[in-house]
This record gives sequence, C-alpha cells and structure tokens, in this order.
Amino acid sequence: MKSPIEFSRTLTTAKEQRGVTQKEIAERTGLSPLAVSQMLDGKVSPRLSNAMAVADALGLEMVLMPKGAAESFENSNRAPERTVRSALEQRLSTMQRNAADGKNKESKE
Repeated sequence: MKSPIEFSRTLTTAKEQRGVTQKEIAERTGLSPLAVSQMLDGKVSPRLSNAMAVADALGLEMVLMPKGAAESFENSNRAPERTVRSALEQRLSTMQRNAADGKNKESKE
C-alpha cells in the first residue's frame, strides 16, 4: 500500500468480508468509534500502533517487506501470465487462500 487511502480501502474490504461493525472494531481495539470511522474513511493517517490494532481486529497482519518484493507481489496480481513467484509470494497466496477457505466454511455452517 502506498497511501493512507489504499490502507483504508484494505481495512474496509476486510471489515465487510468479515461482517464486523465499526463499533465492534472500536471495542476490540480500545479506540473511539470516531477514530475507527476516520481511519476506515481514509480521513486520517493513523498512528502505527492504532493501525496495527485495527488490522489485528480484522484478522490482518501488517508486514514490512523490501520494495522489490512488494512490487513483484503487486505485479503478480495484475499479470496472470506470470508463472514464477517468489517464496514470499507463494506463502502470501497460500495464506490468502486459507483465510478465504475459513470464511467459506463459516458461511456454510
């Protein structure tokens, strides 16, 4: 992610996928509902500790990686013809599939 608005979109997507309310996020993190709302709307650049808390409440992990790896990962999502992936890309892809599978199991039960 290269901007606070991209970060907020990622959080909002995770919130919607998990069916969590802003109030629940606020309760889980100890942040005010207003702070959560502003973060999800991209109106503020949150403190790192607050961003980590919200990400954690949504089942996400914030990861720092070299720019080259991040660019390669971003490009792999846009270029389906690419067949060689780094070990990091493979691990992240597996984690995303596992998270999606877990969500699908929950919705079927």
